[in-house]
Amino acid sequence: MNISKEKTFITKDKITKSIPVVILIILSFIIYSNTLQNGFVYDDSLPITDNNFIKIWTKDIFFFFDSSYFTRSGEASYRPIATLTYFVNYLFWKFNPFGYHLTSVILHIINVLLVFFLIRLISKNGTTSFLTALFFASHPALSEAVNCITYSEDLLTTVFFLSSFIVYIKYRYGKKINHLIFLLSVILFFIALLSKEMAVTLPLMIMLYDIIFAKKSENKISIKSTADLIWKNKFIYSGYFLICIFYLFIRFYLMYYPMEITIVSYGDLLTRLIYVPYNIFNFLKIAFFPFNLNADYVFSYPESFFSFINIISYITVILFIILSFFIYRFSKEASFGIWWFFTALSPVLNIIQISNPIAERYLYLPLIGLCFSISVLIGKLFEKIRIKIKGREKFNLNIILKYSIILIIVVIFSYSTFNRNKIWKDEYSLYKNMAKTSPNSSTARNNLGRIYRQRGDIMKAVNEYTKAIELEPENYDAYNNLGNIYNEIGMIEEAIMEYKKAIQLNPRFIKAYNNLGSVLFEKKNKLDEALIQFKKALEINPEYAEAYCNMGIVYSRKGLYQDALNSYKKAIEISPDFIEARYNLAILYENHNDINSAIEEIKEAIKINPYYISSYYLLGKFYLKENLIDEAVAEYKKVIELIPDAAEAHINLGNLYEYLGRTDEAIEEWQKALKIDPNDENAKEKIERVKK
Repeated sequence: MNISKEKTFITKDKITKSIPVVILIILSFIIYSNTLQNGFVYDDSLPITDNNFIKIWTKDIFFFFDSSYFTRSGEASYRPIATLTYFVNYLFWKFNPFGYHLTSVILHIINVLLVFFLIRLISKNGTTSFLTALFFASHPALSEAVNCITYSEDLLTTVFFLSSFIVYIKYRYGKKINHLIFLLSVILFFIALLSKEMAVTLPLMIMLYDIIFAKKSENKISIKSTADLIWKNKFIYSGYFLICIFYLFIRFYLMYYPMEITIVSYGDLLTRLIYVPYNIFNFLKIAFFPFNLNADYVFSYPESFFSFINIISYITVILFIILSFFIYRFSKEASFGIWWFFTALSPVLNIIQISNPIAERYLYLPLIGLCFSISVLIGKLFEKIRIKIKGREKFNLNIILKYSIILIIVVIFSYSTFNRNKIWKDEYSLYKNMAKTSPNSSTARNNLGRIYRQRGDIMKAVNEYTKAIELEPENYDAYNNLGNIYNEIGMIEEAIMEYKKAIQLNPRFIKAYNNLGSVLFEKKNKLDEALIQFKKALEINPEYAEAYCNMGIVYSRKGLYQDALNSYKKAIEISPDFIEARYNLAILYENHNDINSAIEEIKEAIKINPYYISSYYLLGKFYLKENLIDEAVAEYKKVIELIPDAAEAHINLGNLYEYLGRTDEAIEEWQKALKIDPNDENAKEKIERVKK
């Protein structure tokens, strides 16, 4: 059978055009391939690892549309699209970080390709678009957004932002006007906003694009021509601005979360406006010199307006603005790239106060503009400068120098990013690096102290928490963590004092109320005072399951059965996977001779977490009360199946056999315990006693 050349689907031209795309995909994946072995770090705990609701969210998907979103998502801002990706990831990967990191890498690759296609649409130049995407794919400052799973919101908003922009250009400058394409662009823009607020600049970016590129190259931009263009396209632009207004109504009225308000203050509005160039300068430093990066920059404004660093900031920003107008005469693309950077960065310049004014992830969208400008300028520079070698006129040294510079930049960027990924491997390596690169970071010290506490190194933990408080006396979380340490080592009065300091600094800090209440009833037996603290926590967050559980314990001690029952059930209603609440509820049922309910409740706890060993012992105890001997023995044996090398499990099973009068079997289990731990005096004593 002969196939004519006209019917060949894969042509040489198509293969050639696909080469840049393949290179970008492969390079992007290689650069971030080592992130796939990283764990959950930094801000991943609240929305993912510590979030019980992530396990059962499919039973109540309407939480996306009411105030319970914030307590169930772990977010302080309304970003439902980002939350949805975490929850969907859980369906496939549970708490395996590999899948979450794979999603982030894929999102970054998608963005690299979208940058390539968008810049090709704007510049009509395949080389410029490829270089822009190449710089974007490898830039080290973007590693934070890719490595920290909860910062994938920056990746998501960029996916929909760029997609909306591409669709808009197709709509406005395509061969046919199709209003459905315009509607698609607006919908993508709204999804971008629901991913993260950074997308709010898209309408300005679209107008900027039209102002710069919709005019003939010989025409200068004037106020009149700009006003005419905006008026001519007013209905198109109004579609995007109406979506912005609708989103802001949702964000700051329908779905506003009071706890989002930052405790840290960086001056009044006038002060923040005066120091906008200083903020921009900080981001420019990270963009052009992406070395010695840090996940937590210690931010403060200069001591005075006339300080050296502030003057340098003003000079640098003014020069950039002048440069953007100067280069417009011979490169609209480079000028547009600079203004892309300024426009996309505007939401995080602390004009509207934010808790963390400097962060590398904020550069994810703005950096596209600088990558574009640099790609264009490199090409223009080598067009103007032509180097000839005498006697070798055909030897194009110009091209060699150009691509050598590009290759050096990409190799340095890629190597730096690949190494930077290793720092995000786990929390210890991250916080250790944060403390090293930013020794004055209270956040780094506080988090490092938490890691030392988990490792059982109490003294190092206390030292880190103390340093955190010295560096930032308003760090309420550090006071709370220090209180936890004091509680563990029996310094109860000191613990109470630290919890109270945390509450004084942040009266809405529910963890401190809960911890203070726990200490009061556990260590001081002040049940009524403890209840007051739990109720204060619930006034701030009515869906704080842990406070309900603790209230149940207090009510149980006070003999208030119905109140205890209601508290436990409320905790379970809020968080169905709350094992401690189910465990305590089972004990409450047992104490009131409702063994059947107790058995059902503890069975639910075992379903949720088959490795919660105490549940098996408790269930065995319930079976004994019901004279279900074989079932009780079976539960004790399940513990040994789960942890066969645990001497304590064999001792407990032996104790059960002794209780049942089956002494030979009891001795056999204790002997097994001795094989595991020959120095177990408890097992030896039991064997000798029974034999006598």
